[in-house]
Amino acid sequence: MKSRRLANLFTVLTLLCTCQVANGHDCFRDEVFYGIWVKSFADSNDPDHIGDLKGIIQSLDYLEDLGVTAIKLSPIFDCGYRSSDPYANTHGYDTIDYYRINPLFGTRGDVRQLLDEAHRRGMKVIYDFVPNHTSNKHPWFIDASVGGAKRNWYVWQDNPSTDWRIPWGGGKSWKEVWFESNHSYYYSAFQFRTLPDLNYRNPEVVQEMLNVVEYWLDFGFDGLRIDAARYLFEDGPGRAADTTETHAFFRTLRTLLDGYRDPKVMIAESFTPDPAIIRTYYGNGEDEFHFCFDFPFAFRMAQAIHQQDATALRQLLRYQRENYPRASRPATFLANHDNVNPRPYTLFGNDPQRCVLAAALNLLAYGTPFIYYGDEIGLEGGKGRGQDQDVLLRKYFNWEAAAEQAANPNSILSWYKRMIHVRKAYPALTHGSFEVVPCADKALLAVIRKYRGEVLLLIFNVSATAKQVDFDLSPYKLSDRAIHPVIGDYPTIPPFAFVLVSVGRTPRDKLADWNCEVAGGAAEPALVTIRYPSMFLRERANGWTPTPMRKKADRVWEVVSRLEEGEYQFKFEIGGREIWEINWGDTNQDGICEVDGEPITYQVLEAGDYRIRFDERDFCYRIARR
Repeated sequence: MKSRRLANLFTVLTLLCTCQVANGHDCFRDEVFYGIWVKSFADSNDPDHIGDLKGIIQSLDYLEDLGVTAIKLSPIFDCGYRSSDPYANTHGYDTIDYYRINPLFGTRGDVRQLLDEAHRRGMKVIYDFVPNHTSNKHPWFIDASVGGAKRNWYVWQDNPSTDWRIPWGGGKSWKEVWFESNHSYYYSAFQFRTLPDLNYRNPEVVQEMLNVVEYWLDFGFDGLRIDAARYLFEDGPGRAADTTETHAFFRTLRTLLDGYRDPKVMIAESFTPDPAIIRTYYGNGEDEFHFCFDFPFAFRMAQAIHQQDATALRQLLRYQRENYPRASRPATFLANHDNVNPRPYTLFGNDPQRCVLAAALNLLAYGTPFIYYGDEIGLEGGKGRGQDQDVLLRKYFNWEAAAEQAANPNSILSWYKRMIHVRKAYPALTHGSFEVVPCADKALLAVIRKYRGEVLLLIFNVSATAKQVDFDLSPYKLSDRAIHPVIGDYPTIPPFAFVLVSVGRTPRDKLADWNCEVAGGAAEPALVTIRYPSMFLRERANGWTPTPMRKKADRVWEVVSRLEEGEYQFKFEIGGREIWEINWGDTNQDGICEVDGEPITYQVLEAGDYRIRFDERDFCYRIARR
């Protein structure tokens, strides 16, 4: 009878603890998130060369072996611009239906299977929610633009102030954010006429956005990333970000999430290098976001390793510890799908050692880490320019490189697995207190993590010189305790390396040291080859009417056209129908096309027959008189 009463008491206490964390986010502190750009990760249908939901399902074993415990998907809802071209920048942040899955990626049934298979493995899945704006092809905006019932679902003005500028600062003209339509103007914070902002001062909009969130959480998602969180409400020129009403909306949304029995998480993309602004999106630590993406960390991590000076990174971590709400936790990352940082392997000059050091800062130092797909194999990817500047960070995952690195114990991938294993093995790394240890050497960052008697010391050397370390641990009442290395050797830390030691307690095992060189980067994005069955020349002067081109050689198309003197504008397009399909222009007018680029401009100085050629292998074109 006594044992039964004890068992019942244990059950009650367990339920109480579960209820407490269900409204918080303690259960998400342990997670290792993996951010997937769906179109580029895994393709279950090779002929179309498009990553999809079934491909992710087939890759769950890889993610489980890596140690991932949660997945963040890029936008999967139907969007205004979707292209079957594997190299087109189909980003999904231009929603046309919040309840329909982008058919390029799969079906609602595929989402259900992904959730079921991930949950069976103990993995959580969150989706990317875009509440600030829709596509201008959304039925709501189409109705609004002609004065219909949804007119007040968007932000309209007849005569916007000329003082308006880009909400995050900068810009040259009010016309960068206000776009004319039927003798009025609508607002677009992101400077694209294709992305009109929703009007959150309309209660119908607020309720519909809450409905969307509730629908997909009820469907089985474990939470959501909220895109462009800073810009929901505008108070006028210079006051279009971080408004009081924006925070009030997120408090309402948090109440919705806290009403679920199973914990749900909301994560803010409150993009700014200023930690003071990000701090506000935690509210009091329990009434707004559970996590905010730590953009200052990404910037200062890169700065620390590049300049071999951890001072600014130290200052950031101290600021967060002293000023962020106690219950808050940064969502740290090294790179993402936006033009924030190049991928680590590119950022650090193809040096796998520095890639692993950066990964250690992300996985072990502090916060809940997000791994951007491919970073764990040293996938290459730099920052770009122009309208499609982010596409270089959204290239195809290289599965052959992943297989090769899995067999190499010193590869970047193997080091990721090792560090994730350590993170899971030591609760102080996920739940422990956090202190930055003062250090006279600017190249060193040292932190202490404590949890229920477990004390860990991490020291990161961001310089190209080996360091002999000897910290005074007496202020932390640790000076009389023995030091037991877990990763690396103490007290000498090699260049661009780190050490993790257990203070006092003998570690469970000594997992690895830095006696062997980290290797196994140079994972170039996987290439796909697609052959188009037809190609058409479209020219502005004849109303863009398609002119068939003939195949001159493998993947080379040509047409001969009579041109008179004057300026012409061309594009190449594959469909030839009223609704255009994949098309190429030349925004830079440099002879190299890009998908959806601006029309090619060509000046004809002498009338005659001209040969116009397009090579789909390298997207180059040539125009010459016959």
